[in-house]
Amino acid sequence: MKDRGILKTELDNLYERYDRRDYVDPDPLVFLYRYDRPADREIAGFIASSLAFGGVGQIMRSVGTVLERMGDSPYRFLMDTDKNEISRTFGGFRHRWASGDDMTGTLAGIKKVIKKYGSLEKCFLDGFGDNDEDIMPALSFLVSKIDRSGRCEGSNCLLPSPE
Repeated sequence: MKDRGILKTELDNLYERYDRRDYVDPDPLVFLYRYDRPADREIAGFIASSLAFGGVGQIMRSVGTVLERMGDSPYRFLMDTDKNEISRTFGGFRHRWASGDDMTGTLAGIKKVIKKYGSLEKCFLDGFGDNDEDIMPALSFLVSKIDRSGRCEGSNCLLPSPE
């Protein structure tokens, strides 16, 4: 495995080179450009990735619908909204086989993780061990924390475990 410092430098270089909107569209990550705050982008990116199955047009509509219902700040929406209100907000939501209940469980889990760790990134990093050869343990840790935090017990709530 590469030294983390070298890997970070390589990834930072790729980020600098390709972090431009013209490389993104029509990927659902284009929604991240709506937000200036990292906390909002983190949630928008997580939603976009969790709904990134199906046709591109359908994915874009579904991600747009979720983010529109969350208003100007996905972070503020989650921090200011209880689980019952999240459930009402997404009651009629459907993306292929994913229901409003699935979205509610995922968002409630994200909220609890952010409240406990400060961000999804910090939770991910908490699950990343010094001896891990790749990011799979950290991804599994993050998904398990979101799963346990939401309504998802026993199901994946839009978040398949990397395991």
